Amino acid sequence: MHGTHDYLAGLAQIHTRESVEERRALWRQGLASLAVAASDQQPTPLEGLATEPLLNSVRVAVSSGLLDDMSFLSRPVAMAALFELAGALPPGPEKRELGRRV
Repeated sequence: MHGTHDYLAGLAQIHTRESVEERRALWRQGLASLAVAASDQQPTPLEGLATEPLLNSVRVAVSSGLLDDMSFLSRPVAMAALFELAGALPPGPEKRELGRRV
């Protein structure tokens, strides 16, 4: 069984996958794990992940429509996960897009 950290690290690997199914699986597992970490009030669950790969993965999530499909999480849980994800990104259009959705 994968740990939460493995799934969170998967969020930074989405941009390295060609398969839509793999990208979707990493996105869903990562956001669900991020939501759990946020609900457990773990401080900065994405701390330690490299910013650039995470940013590249968020770009792919936005451009490929993954960000538009949040139906696998309840609205409050999805918003908490997106808030945490936005907090890990540097200022820019991706961070603004996540913030807008929250």
